[in-house]
Amino acid sequence: MGFGRAGVQLGLTEGRRVAGSNPDLSTSLIGHAKAISYNLASFSWPGWDEQEIELCVSDIAMELDAAKLNLRLTIELKRGAGPMRKAHWLWEHTSLPQAAWIRPGPTSMKPADLQKMMARNSECCWPRVIASSWTV
Repeated sequence: MGFGRAGVQLGLTEGRRVAGSNPDLSTSLIGHAKAISYNLASFSWPGWDEQEIELCVSDIAMELDAAKLNLRLTIELKRGAGPMRKAHWLWEHTSLPQAAWIRPGPTSMKPADLQKMMARNSECCWPRVIASSWTV
């Protein structure tokens, strides 16, 4: 996860730095940061229930941040309908169960229950309106 975060930070920092002198390179670097943030969020989703991987609260918080960033960059870069659907899907599937994963105790959601909930709700999450004013 550390390498993913570093890649996102490098893409954003360098992309912003060269924006005035090389807009194409800037868009490419920020686009790579967007792709890494998507992978970071999707690969660290607790619903996969990987037995060898234990996610702590900070990992799950990072997953949510990466999903928000991916959505913001999708909007900022004016990506098409396909990437926008994926960004909204990722945001919905990371943000809905956050409280259940972060709050320990008898109300915590088990991975199998989360997967069932996501399967039932996967078709209804696209039309959400989400603000585009998040910052890095």
